[in-house]
Amino acid sequence: MDGESAAGGPALLALGVATFLGGLVLAVATLNLATPSSYAGVGARLFPAVASAGLILVGLWLAFQGWRTRHVRGSGEPVDAGAMAVMVGGLVAHMLLLERAGFVIASTVLFFAVTLAFRDRRWWLNLAIALVLALLTRVILGYGLGLSLPTLLPGWVI
Repeated sequence: MDGESAAGGPALLALGVATFLGGLVLAVATLNLATPSSYAGVGARLFPAVASAGLILVGLWLAFQGWRTRHVRGSGEPVDAGAMAVMVGGLVAHMLLLERAGFVIASTVLFFAVTLAFRDRRWWLNLAIALVLALLTRVILGYGLGLSLPTLLPGWVI
């Protein structure tokens, strides 16, 4: 992929349509979520509904921009295949580690992989920031929203 152009109009239009369709699929799945009949207030459908609405709106916006610039070629900016591979590798590692090592360790690996893709030389600082972000995310999702996330040690945050 190295040397390919950044997205022009047709690629942006295709990305917009794909994002819009993904939002529609998520919206339909959200409508089919089972919720307790006695439950009032914020339910299990709220966050998926917000995410699907966001995807639909962003998809429409991208498709509109792609349609407006459909005759414009890409900007010629090269795509960094190495950085993309590092980020995809971090995402795959996150998926593989999530159940085995827990949310905090898997998310630290993912966040650290993204910093490696930017080629920052202060890897120790990036690793520390990735760990703090993963812990903060775990606390917000686990205690703030009450989500049950996998942990390495049962009953612990990590």
